[in-house]
Amino acid sequence: MTDTPRRRLVLPGQYGPLFDDGGPMLVVEALESFTARPVHRAKAHLWLSALRHRVRELGDRAELVRVDRFRDALDGRAGLQVVDPPSRVLRGLVRRRSPVIEVLPSRGFVTDEDEFTA
Repeated sequence: MTDTPRRRLVLPGQYGPLFDDGGPMLVVEALESFTARPVHRAKAHLWLSALRHRVRELGDRAELVRVDRFRDALDGRAGLQVVDPPSRVLRGLVRRRSPVIEVLPSRGFVTDEDEFTA
């Protein structure tokens, strides 16, 4: 029996190669990212450009979902994994959906969070 790779949920700030293990990826473009609180227009353009360029680079491995609310992209989905997000809001959202979403350790830091806390 072959294990199907879990789809990696890619969050803002996780578009680089450090967060790509070579499997299928889910990229969410959520309108609430721009409407929940004020966002500078240039920052919004940069974020959308990075997101869409990453989807283009990933090709068939990427599934782009456009939704009003981020959680709408997760409803009814199973078999997702995500690298622990740095945002408190997104961290809470993905952790509340455990074990449907497997939360992987943070990446891009010199130490893991437990070592840092100690």
